[in-house]
Amino acid sequence: MKSQSAFLKPTQTSVSQFTKVYVGEESNATSAPATVIYAAFPAIPQAKPPLAAVDIDDLVAEFEQSPESAQAIAQGRKWVAKTFYGNQPGSVAKLRLEKGWSQAELARRADTSQPYIARLESGRVDPGVRTVRKIAKALEVPMMTVVQALCPEDEQ
Repeated sequence: MKSQSAFLKPTQTSVSQFTKVYVGEESNATSAPATVIYAAFPAIPQAKPPLAAVDIDDLVAEFEQSPESAQAIAQGRKWVAKTFYGNQPGSVAKLRLEKGWSQAELARRADTSQPYIARLESGRVDPGVRTVRKIAKALEVPMMTVVQALCPEDEQ
């Protein structure tokens, strides 16, 4: 821990494309000098979307305002479930897509959030029993179906 009377005397500076490193001597009245290395890293610039960019979720939500478009999008989701998940064991995504629902729709029906459903489907969250029960009820499937969808490697 630095004392308030400590100070840094730069003895060497190294600059690269990504960092700036200072090497110096630190000393205070009660200790011997010590070498200190200080590295400054610039913030990574955030990519800005093009001016005419539209978020896909916003676009789909806009299309779903029309009953005809909403039905067509639901049919597209069912097609995705059959085409891409058809031969695979059940997954929450497959169960959801078979209903023609978005993650947001499942989240609404299960009284949770869309980001939580996304984490659940990607296996980054381990839900509690209450959440599994709510998802099963929303999907109108037995609770065990959701458990097996969440743990397909346990099916043996």
